[in-house]
Amino acid sequence: MFNSNRKDLPIKETVIAVLIFLFTSSGIITLKIAGAMPFLLLPFAICVAMYKGEVIGLFFGFFCGILADIGFVNDTVFNTVFLSITGFLVAVAVKYFFNRNLPALIVMTIIISFLYYGIKWLFGCYFPDVQGKIYYLLNISLPSAFYTSFFSLPFYFLEKYLTKNKNKKSEIKSE
Repeated sequence: MFNSNRKDLPIKETVIAVLIFLFTSSGIITLKIAGAMPFLLLPFAICVAMYKGEVIGLFFGFFCGILADIGFVNDTVFNTVFLSITGFLVAVAVKYFFNRNLPALIVMTIIISFLYYGIKWLFGCYFPDVQGKIYYLLNISLPSAFYTSFFSLPFYFLEKYLTKNKNKKSEIKSE
């Protein structure tokens, strides 16, 4: 069934996710531009899921979702569920439909980030009938989704480097 080795566990990625969470939630790094705020754990979880597989993608998405739910007061369990499902589905999509390359990552990140912010807008503004819901959609949700997609580029190259570095170390040890 699932054969796990220690080299497959995303330990460095987990430390990076905690650092991303700490820097973005503490206000040390503010990436807000005119109301748009990127959700950095989303593209990072997608990149890890692309390289690590279904089970690790699911659990890493779960971990990133828990971090996000700790940091965002209004989202009780939404981030945990969304990132868990996203991690699993991205890994399955890469396994069966997409290649593990940059254009596939960009397409998946754009679709998933617009879906994420669309669902948050739908259940946070539209259904409760909040005043200014179109303003929030056009000036905060859609720019935030687009802004989040840009961060898939550095995370892709970081994860690619970490994965290749692990593979080189494991090849040297096996010889």
